[in-house]
Amino acid sequence: MLNLGYERKVIHGRRCLMRDDRGPPPVKRKRQESPSDESEASDAVQQTAPHNQVSLKTDAASSRLDASFEETTMAADQQNSSLSREETEMKVEKKDNSTQWELEEPVPDHTYADTNDSSNTPLTMRSIHFQYLTPQDVHFYTCLPFDAFNKLILLLRANGTKVGGILGLEQQLLLTLMRLRLGLLCGDLARRFSISIATVSTIFSSMMSTLAKVMEDIVVWLPRSVVYDSMPYTFVKNGYGRTTCIFDCTEAWLQRPKKLMARAQSYSAYKGSNTIKFLTVIAPNGLIMFVSDVYGGRASDKYIVRTCGVEDYLLPGDEIMADRGFKLEPHLEAQGIRMNVPAFTRGKSQLSEKEVTKTRRIASLRIHVERAINRIKTYRIFKQALPIKSRKHINTIVFVCAGLCNLKGPLIKEQQEQ
Repeated sequence: MLNLGYERKVIHGRRCLMRDDRGPPPVKRKRQESPSDESEASDAVQQTAPHNQVSLKTDAASSRLDASFEETTMAADQQNSSLSREETEMKVEKKDNSTQWELEEPVPDHTYADTNDSSNTPLTMRSIHFQYLTPQDVHFYTCLPFDAFNKLILLLRANGTKVGGILGLEQQLLLTLMRLRLGLLCGDLARRFSISIATVSTIFSSMMSTLAKVMEDIVVWLPRSVVYDSMPYTFVKNGYGRTTCIFDCTEAWLQRPKKLMARAQSYSAYKGSNTIKFLTVIAPNGLIMFVSDVYGGRASDKYIVRTCGVEDYLLPGDEIMADRGFKLEPHLEAQGIRMNVPAFTRGKSQLSEKEVTKTRRIASLRIHVERAINRIKTYRIFKQALPIKSRKHINTIVFVCAGLCNLKGPLIKEQQEQ
């Protein structure tokens, strides 16, 4: 109640109590009476006898009034209940489409905030089947066009791939490519395909070995005549129309080894972490022609080129395009092999105008090998640190991913001009 600076005496009304609401009368306790009290009580009884008779008559009359009042109240309640039923029925009959119904319980206007205890509900996932996938789904799961996926199936069947277990050839290939493309764990794939984790591991290992054999016919060193026939016009325009291949190395994350020697060999000062490193060689048209075995991140570009075996594919008169970290061996220079690299500022204050122009042209053409490497790294298995326990399969994984990139569309979509 607000205090407005004055006081007003308020008399609260009393609630009328029915006779039924009064409750039972209080029980009076009896006390022990002494002999003197008994004599006094007898005298009082004799004096108040006429008054007691009058009070008894009054109590009898009031009890009769109470009984009649209760009967009247019960009859009124029955009449009110019957009237309420009739009124409700009349209201129901009068309801139409334009009248809002009166509901006893409120109805919420949304249910998205409701939470149910699903702790005891088992996790269920619908199995993936190749026959129900759209071309867009196949491209998302495998990073391959739908036609390329079907061609790969034909190559596997022509290679005599034996299929065992509850999954067909399409399902096993889909499982393998999903692990490469999405980087999924074996436990996740087991739930997606409704098989055990051990079965997923077995399928992945066997399918990777089979794909490695198939990719030997896809990742090939092109003859010089084929390279010249498919030479993009940008190479000819910038004066590098005799280029036969482009070199570059790349790194991927590796789990930290426990052994100190392996940890030192795989540590990369450039990345500041343990990595693997491999050489990628592409043709000027963007086709991947060679992928080396993986090395530790400590290995230099020169060491990888000298020991990976790529020099066996070079022929006299070839022109190689590479970065500054590569250097041609003397015995290759003696064979007439030439390497085009950006100019150095070693021993110079600045580059000449001719050297700057040459460096810009080489950088604009060498970018295609980086695009090819980025294609390989679109497979998300390289986005996470490769486990040490899978070191025996890392070479196969890199080689298979490179072959899958060759099954995609052309890297350089420029039309050849004469």
